[in-house]
Amino acid sequence: MVCPDGEVCDAGECKPVDLCADVVCSAEQTCVEGECVFQCIDTAGDLTDLYGDGCDFYAEVPALCGTGDFGEFVATELCCACGGGVFFCGVDSDCGADEACNDGLCAPVDPCADVVCDEGYACNAAGECELIDLCAGITCPEGENCEAGECVGGQGPVCIDTAGDATDYFGDGCEYYDANPQSCGTTYDDNDFSTLEMCCACGGGIASCVDDSQCGEGQFCDAAGVCADIDLCADVVCSDGQTCVAGECVFQCVDTAGDLTDFYGDGCGFYAQSPSLCGTGDFGQFVATELCCACGGGTFSCGADSDCGDAQVCSEGLCVEVDLCADVVCEDGLICEAGECVAICEDTAGEATDSYGDDCSYYSAFPEDCTGDWDDEDFVSSEVCCACGGGSTL
Repeated sequence: MVCPDGEVCDAGECKPVDLCADVVCSAEQTCVEGECVFQCIDTAGDLTDLYGDGCDFYAEVPALCGTGDFGEFVATELCCACGGGVFFCGVDSDCGADEACNDGLCAPVDPCADVVCDEGYACNAAGECELIDLCAGITCPEGENCEAGECVGGQGPVCIDTAGDATDYFGDGCEYYDANPQSCGTTYDDNDFSTLEMCCACGGGIASCVDDSQCGEGQFCDAAGVCADIDLCADVVCSDGQTCVAGECVFQCVDTAGDLTDFYGDGCGFYAQSPSLCGTGDFGQFVATELCCACGGGTFSCGADSDCGDAQVCSEGLCVEVDLCADVVCEDGLICEAGECVAICEDTAGEATDSYGDDCSYYSAFPEDCTGDWDDEDFVSSEVCCACGGGSTL
């Protein structure tokens, strides 16, 4: 009988050659394919898996490795049949990478064995010194955070809406703007509700705090636990006609609307409370950006011409535009405008009126209506009214 390579004839049958038949190994080794190799030892001890089975079970059924892991029992770490356990050894070369032979057993190399770190640093798994995280594992009470291993006040300011019970034009409070911040600063604001000033979602509101360090520049943490602006004017005394701004005395702005009101009957006082609405109600001679201080208009009190802007002088304590025509004398038929003599324009409509019954005097008061929308057969504003570019010059 001729047997294949690796087999021999035994009692009339071909059987695999027993390469370990004549090999004698030490107690810590076993023969594998004719060579002595160090044995793997399970390291589970008395630990068992979820079903009460130890490493012996997995030696019989290795396909189930890991299916019953429970608590400290991890088959792939503790059981040889699952790739875990530890091996006998004679020298370091008998062990795997990052292992050394220690007392006849392969053990992980301690990367920090010869590493000495400075104070405040510790050796990590890579054998490198790194800064010790003094806050690792520390849980601080609400409102505090960990610094250098200690819980200290505040995780940063928390914004608080200041609208109270006030609502916008449609009855919505700041909660609406939390969900719809794209609506911030719209014309939904009213006399007692300003999204940009009162709602956190819109950049308003106030910030809570524990100490001054949690507040912004120029703020402090007051007794109520909210960030408040430092009053730079608390000890500043200004002269009449001046007011303190950011710790300095400046001349005050004065509204110049007089009795004029906007389309809704509101004056500059309304825009002082709701500056985000400046310009939305302009009508006729009422232009908020020209007349109201809150909108960038108005005029300033003053003590001398130098307190006023370009082309202005201080007159009776208020900044007024320079009268460029004060010293100009024009010939008959001419009138001074902006310091120059120009021909006088006269309306030529006569008794004619537009489709609404208005004559040129209306367009002189409301030149923005010189659109021609109300012209009729005998009245064309752009031809007969000076305010609209028409009329006649003498």
